[in-house]
Amino acid sequence: MAIAGIAVQAIGFTWAISIFSSERGGFSFLNNFVSELGAPRHSMMAQVFNWSMIISSLMLFPLMCSLGMHIRTKLGYTATLLGACALIGAVGVGFAPMDLLVPHIILAMMFFWGWLFAVILFTIAFCRRFTFRESPALVFAGILAVIACCLFLAVVFNALHMSADTCFNIKNPQAFKRPAIWDIAILEWCVVITLVGWNLATLRYMMGRKMTTEEHRTSNIES
Repeated sequence: MAIAGIAVQAIGFTWAISIFSSERGGFSFLNNFVSELGAPRHSMMAQVFNWSMIISSLMLFPLMCSLGMHIRTKLGYTATLLGACALIGAVGVGFAPMDLLVPHIILAMMFFWGWLFAVILFTIAFCRRFTFRESPALVFAGILAVIACCLFLAVVFNALHMSADTCFNIKNPQAFKRPAIWDIAILEWCVVITLVGWNLATLRYMMGRKMTTEEHRTSNIES
């Protein structure tokens, strides 16, 4: 299910970006936000992006639950609970794109904060329950995800000190000039990339554990 979820996410994002590029003359990871792919709601681009995010998030959540149950500690279970909060935020953003700005921001922050604390606790719980050598990739993926999320949230809250009109020129949107390189957009994509990396590292580790367990079972049966 996790493999299928990652595939749905990759296909959906790629398809949405291609539609965005054809409709608006190009998409750049340097100054276009992830959420822009989900608006306007009536665009084919938005439907592809929003539904792929909703479906892939739901398909990837069992992988997170499996890791929490594998760790079997209070920290692991708490991390899973926070991951569920992040899931609600991610799915909610699919139903409330940027067209609905206030609920979109609330749900997006629910995802980012939930994901940040979930990956922090997962990384700590994993290192306490096992050892770093058990899965260096999973630990490094967790550290990178935490760094990306912290930097993104720091830049967002720094921007909140400025008025919305100063940042986006809401009173006269046509006069707003998008920066060629926008740190908030870049860091948001970094969060997405590190999230995918963490899912891949978790998937690799859990599949490896499953194969090891099956080998032990086969060996015991043969003996």
